[in-house]
Amino acid sequence: MFQPRQAAAPGVLDIPEYVPGRSIEQVAREAGRDDLIKLASNENPFGMSPRAAAAINAAIPRAAQYPEVYETELQDALAAHCGVGSANIITGNGADSIIYLAALAFLKPSDEVIIPELTFDMYAIAARSKGAVPVSAAMPNLEIDADQILSAVTERTRMLFLCNPNNPTGTLLAQSGLDRLRAALPDRVFVVYDEVYADFAPPDRMPSLAALAVAGECGAVVVRSLAKSHGLAGVRFGYGIASAETIAVLQRVRPPFDTSVLAQRAAVAALTDAEFLRRTVSNNDAGRRAITAGVEELGMQPVPSAANFVLFDTGRDAAALAAALEQRGVIVRIPRAPRLSGYLRVSVGVPDEVQRFLAALADAVGGEA
Repeated sequence: MFQPRQAAAPGVLDIPEYVPGRSIEQVAREAGRDDLIKLASNENPFGMSPRAAAAINAAIPRAAQYPEVYETELQDALAAHCGVGSANIITGNGADSIIYLAALAFLKPSDEVIIPELTFDMYAIAARSKGAVPVSAAMPNLEIDADQILSAVTERTRMLFLCNPNNPTGTLLAQSGLDRLRAALPDRVFVVYDEVYADFAPPDRMPSLAALAVAGECGAVVVRSLAKSHGLAGVRFGYGIASAETIAVLQRVRPPFDTSVLAQRAAVAALTDAEFLRRTVSNNDAGRRAITAGVEELGMQPVPSAANFVLFDTGRDAAALAAALEQRGVIVRIPRAPRLSGYLRVSVGVPDEVQRFLAALADAVGGEA
């Protein structure tokens, strides 16, 4: 008899199950109410870019056929958007797929991969899937720290995952920190620089590796997505930016049809919708300020955020508070890391949703008395 657990590749059984945010449908069944708002998964509160939605509708007749492996209009649109050449772009089924491609292409069993202590779960999952060894870098003050990362480097270090702004903390690694890492990391260390939340960071403070990665001055792929900025989370579309040589290596392990016809058409249209992006970012700036002020007024401690969510220290049993919020019709995220056991993460919604969250939070805290 075949024994799956005994046959699993090195590292696979060490991968914990990924626990997504609770869906509206799941909570509706449990809470017995149909007026829920979901502020748990950092989705765009305005939904999808209208131009993207129209493009999907127009492309439906084409959806019965396989997509083009290299869709020229999409590649050119992304290249123009990023200010690079089309040979510097690779597309995928969400940002997750670019993360996996990097692991597939550049990691071997027993390689060490540095991952900040509190960050996106998929980095460790991708590393372990290749039998690589995740090495945690401490995050003093819940911030990614260049010195802590550099102190974790050994002869076996082959990859570094950086999420900037970071999820779930929302904190931003400054240009000085990124420059320090670039100068001190050994050339053999490939950097996966995930900036899917970059559209929500202050433009004058948001560092990027794109120009250096494209020029081949550092081994890196910059990971981006249209999930949050343009509402394509459910469509699944992400992309990477790197040197042409790096892209050519990544293409060798990329599934040939991993961006659907609908995703390709939606992405091209979304990139033209500057007004939707402006509205999204403006709403996020205001909502983030309101959430930060609101939780402070309740005696809780928000973490300064450069993303489209706010992590805050509740000072109490966060899981119980999250359950109380669900009973009041608001779904938020409970971070999994033990160090964040007293924290909750709330996504920025439209103004009415933000006010409803703050009112529910105040009511839940008041109900503890």
